[in-house]
Parts: sequence; C-alpha cells; structure tokens
Amino acid sequence: MKKLLPSAVATCLVLGAAIATYLHPDQKSDVLPGAQYPDTTATESHTDPHTPDAGDNQTPSLDAVMSHPNVRRYLEREARKESLQAYFSDLESYDNAEAAWKLIDEIERDGGMLAYEVLALKLRWLEQTSVDKATFNAAAESLLDEYRQRTQHSVDAYDPYQDVPGFAEYKALERKIVAEVRALDRFPDGMSRDEYLRKRLQEAREQAYGS
Repeated sequence: MKKLLPSAVATCLVLGAAIATYLHPDQKSDVLPGAQYPDTTATESHTDPHTPDAGDNQTPSLDAVMSHPNVRRYLEREARKESLQAYFSDLESYDNAEAAWKLIDEIERDGGMLAYEVLALKLRWLEQTSVDKATFNAAAESLLDEYRQRTQHSVDAYDPYQDVPGFAEYKALERKIVAEVRALDRFPDGMSRDEYLRKRLQEAREQAYGS
C-alpha cells in the first residue's frame, strides 16, 4: 500500500524514530537500566566439598531468577515487542490489525511507552490500514487532535507546587532572597547585584531540591 502521510501531519515523520526504537532496537544488551537482578554467581565455598548440599543456599534457583520483578517486566516487554512486530507485518488481516491497536492501547495504559511513541505507532497503523488517502487524512487529523487535547489537559492540570518536590520551598526562599538583595547597596567579592542574586538563588535551588 502506498504511503498516505498528508502534509498536515508530515512533521510526525520524526516520530518514526520512536517506532524504530520500540520495534527494532539495536543489538546491544537490552538490560533494564539500574535493574537489580539476583546474583547468579556461586560464592566460592570453603567447606568440605564432600559435605552434602554445600553452597546450595548461595545460588538462586532458575525459578527465583525468572520470578524476579525486573526480569518479569523485561520478558513482558520483549513479548509485547514481538507481538507488535508480528501484527505490523500483516495488518491486512483484520484480526491482526484489531489486535495490534488493542495492544498499543494496553501498552499505553500500562505506561510502557511515552505518548509520542504511541502516537507514532497509531499513525503507522492508520497508514497501513486506511483504504485511501482521504480516509487516512481524516483519521490521522482526528487522532492528532485527540492527543493535542490530552496534552493541553495535562498542562492545565499541572501544579508544580504539588507535583514538584521542593518547588514550594524554593519559591519561598526566592521571594525572601530577592527582597534581601534589593535592600543591599554593596555585595561581597566585588559582585554586581545580578551576579550576587544569581549566586544566592542557585544556593536556594540546591537547598530546596537537594542537588
């Protein structure tokens, strides 16, 4: 089927990178960052080698490794990627197309992909399943409008005082520091008013955010 991307959504081509990242990762190890997997390296035992079960308690079983939460999440993610690859390779099948859309929605609900990654996959789905360019254009514009509204809703609902730890403390310090600096005529180390203010505010940020 020929490509149906309209000029109205041409900018979404950059989202193709998200598809490549999710569906076709590079060949490097895909171990989860910071994952704490069970240690499968047996500790050298200094007990009598003839003693029954020597060192058995130091090597986790395969079941223990496979049931570790990080391992299970990794395997689930890999299984979903394989399923999406299979679906997208044959979207001419109605069953495959419907299953692919449902799986994308499921991954989005579970937080397995960012919104722009989901949008990229859904646009690709529409591109491959639309019967003609006009149908794709209409569906794509409707999808883009849905995600624009979601984004705007998130922006409207965002409250840094509640959502950002340390923000309220920093704003209180900021008001106090600005008032103090305005009242000064001389500043340490030959700094200007602006330089001294920036220094004090940086210190306040480090105090509030703990960095």
